[in-house]
Amino acid sequence: GGVMFEPPENRSFRFTVQVLDNLEQRPIVVGVAPSGVDLAQANLFAGRDSGVFLVIGGVGSKDLISALHAKGRPTLHFCGERSRPNMPCLRPGERISVDYWEEDAPNDHGPVLQRAQVGRVGFTTWAASGKKLAQIRPQGSLHARAASKSTGIVPPSSDTRRREQHCRGSAPPLRRWRPVLLLCVPDSRVSLDELT
Repeated sequence: GGVMFEPPENRSFRFTVQVLDNLEQRPIVVGVAPSGVDLAQANLFAGRDSGVFLVIGGVGSKDLISALHAKGRPTLHFCGERSRPNMPCLRPGERISVDYWEEDAPNDHGPVLQRAQVGRVGFTTWAASGKKLAQIRPQGSLHARAASKSTGIVPPSSDTRRREQHCRGSAPPLRRWRPVLLLCVPDSRVSLDELT
């Protein structure tokens, strides 16, 4: 099952869960998705408007090409694109934080009345002692508030166009991103430690 949380602040939030189970048998997914998205839909990670998700744990089938990765390493799904960040799998007692914040979008298309806003996402893992284990900040942006109500799309600036990926989807002028948690196996357990 999955749950989408309502953060106290829409433009900046942190969501932290503590792992209680062995994630090799009971994988979890954390990240951000547009408000209103159906978390039960098939191929949730495949769409350009789906969001940013970190899949932690699980063991792939040996018959599938996707199973040919380092055992236990998380998989990052950023707006339909899949990658393997350098982050170890979590053990029971360890935590994962999902950070979301908004900032001004790069603008090389002339003056605008209102600056466009893009969302950024980061993931941080923590030992049971509270020591930071790893941190990743995907090089891409999510749609938040558009500068133009006509298209709702924030074009990347010319110097970042090649290295930035923008999650556009239908891109309404005002897009709210929400923290999400998916438990992939029935009776999986995590503890919600923080939603600020």
